[in-house]
Amino acid sequence: MSNNDLPGLTPAWLISLGLALGCTIVVMIPASIATGDQIKSSDWIGFSGNVVAGAMTLIAAILAWFAVKRQVDAQDQAQRAARQQQTTDLARILYAELAHLVARCCFDFEAPWREYWQGPSLDKMQTVKLRKCVPVDPVIYRAVAGQLALLGPAAQHLMEFHYRLSALRREIDNLASNADLNNEQIENENLQLVARRFRETLRPGSKALEALAELVKDTGEIEALARELYYESRPHEDIGKTLKARVEAILRTT
Repeated sequence: MSNNDLPGLTPAWLISLGLALGCTIVVMIPASIATGDQIKSSDWIGFSGNVVAGAMTLIAAILAWFAVKRQVDAQDQAQRAARQQQTTDLARILYAELAHLVARCCFDFEAPWREYWQGPSLDKMQTVKLRKCVPVDPVIYRAVAGQLALLGPAAQHLMEFHYRLSALRREIDNLASNADLNNEQIENENLQLVARRFRETLRPGSKALEALAELVKDTGEIEALARELYYESRPHEDIGKTLKARVEAILRTT
């Protein structure tokens, strides 16, 4: 079966055919509208004027299309730039909050919860002391939950950390509420469970920080500020040690 549906009609022939048809139409239309009278110069002038007017209209339409296209492209570019800026601002404020939350979990696990994790050697705990270890409420994360899709893959890591953080908060609240109801202290085995919840937040927290760091420029300064608040109670420690290094040390030794 031949691959050419119109044999002999090469591009050159098609162009020639188009030119011939165009010339024929231009010549014959005035003749076809004539009523037997001799074609006058005014007939050609009128016909030529219509052709020129049509051509000018077509050119104007093409120019208008290009102008509209440029405007649409400019608007699209402006929207992309605004979206990128929105993503950057969102990632930065979430990173700042996340750094404080991860730092709190990290430093609290180092003391006192590491000892509870390692074994039932410590005494019971009053509910007042337990409630002091509740992580702060992630206000920013909840406020911008509807915009997390802007973060791309980083959103999943962030959600995983907050899932673990929620489990920790719920565990502390349940244990403290039950102990208050029965006027009891928190048993050591329950405190081990709280220590486990603290530890389970660390790896997801570190991964979330790493994922958001790709969208934020000054992550080092933000994290340093978060760490500084906790180093005030530990003046003899290395203040330059990053959260990632602290988390990896905890997970490696517990």
